[in-house]
Amino acid sequence: TQSTWARNGDWVSETALYESGLRVLPNNAKLHHNFAASQSENYAVREYHFREAIRIYPPYASAYVNLGVVLAQTDRTAEAVTVWQEGLRQWESHPIVSDDPAVLNLNLGIGLNSLGRQREALHHFERCLQYQPGRTTCHQWVDMLRSQFGL
Repeated sequence: TQSTWARNGDWVSETALYESGLRVLPNNAKLHHNFAASQSENYAVREYHFREAIRIYPPYASAYVNLGVVLAQTDRTAEAVTVWQEGLRQWESHPIVSDDPAVLNLNLGIGLNSLGRQREALHHFERCLQYQPGRTTCHQWVDMLRSQFGL
C-alpha cells in the first residue's frame, strides 16, 4: 500500500526509525533513550535525549546509566556520579529485573575512584557483586582497592 511505501524511509537506519517514532510519540521515554543510544559520538544530542527519557519516566535506570556515561566521556565525572546515584535511588524505589543496579554500582565505583573517593568506590564495587556475584570487573576493582589502599 501507499502508506507502507511512505514508511520505508523510516526504516532506512536506526536513527531514522527512532526519529520517526519521536515525531509520532514525543513523550515516549524508550524512544528518547534508544534514539540517544543510536547517536554514537553526538554527545549533546545523546545527553538531551537521555535527560528527556528520565524526565518522562524517572525510574528509567538504563537512562541514568547511559546519561552518566555521556557525562563521564565529556569530563563531567562528578556530575556523572550524581546521576548514577539518582539512578540507584530510582531503581531502589522501582526495582525491575535487570543488570541496571550492578552497572550503576560499577559505574559509581569507577567514577568515585577517579575522584579520589576510594572508600566509597569500594562500597559500590561490593554492592555490584551483591547483584552480580560473578562480575569479574567488580572483583578486580575490589582486589585492587584493597591491595593498593589497604581498604
